[in-house]
Amino acid sequence: VADFIAEATKRELPQTEGCLDLLKSNIIDENNHDEALNFAAAAHPVPQSFEDEADRIKKSWLDLDRHPILKAVVLERSIFFVLLPLFRYLGDTGLRTVSQDISRDEVVHVASNTLVCNALKLQSDDTINRMRRDVMDWVLQPLDAESEDKHLSSNFWMKASDNLYSRGKAEELAQTRASRMPAFFETNNKDLPMYA
Repeated sequence: VADFIAEATKRELPQTEGCLDLLKSNIIDENNHDEALNFAAAAHPVPQSFEDEADRIKKSWLDLDRHPILKAVVLERSIFFVLLPLFRYLGDTGLRTVSQDISRDEVVHVASNTLVCNALKLQSDDTINRMRRDVMDWVLQPLDAESEDKHLSSNFWMKASDNLYSRGKAEELAQTRASRMPAFFETNNKDLPMYA
């Protein structure tokens, strides 16, 4: 995502004061997130075939001919906003901690990237939606479609992703309010920085 935002800073952006500075700050956050996730990945080795598939997925997003800020907002809102709570429910202490730390930043990133997309009149399309669903299918493949424990159900997480993509909210994740801390996307919008 840092690469997408960095590329976006070289393109047309809203002329609103602070926009470019905010995006540059988001790049620093994203690089920190990558570092934290790389530590988590090192603690949870996966087969090389999974790494190869992850590289293929990453390349398909990098090669997609869409504005980079649009790609970033779709990835963050409808994939990361699902993966971070998934890590909190199903992960070990390390994954839960990484999820908590990243979550605080992501809500600001999605808000700012959404404002940029709106200002530039960028809209998602069927190709991006299909790619989003493909990523979620890949991530969720170890889970059964349905389970007595909804957090072990791939349908539960996919529905949350679908709702975040289409409506920007997911009632499925509302119960995160009862956890030790509110979910990142439950932050009151008036507490978020705005530049537009």
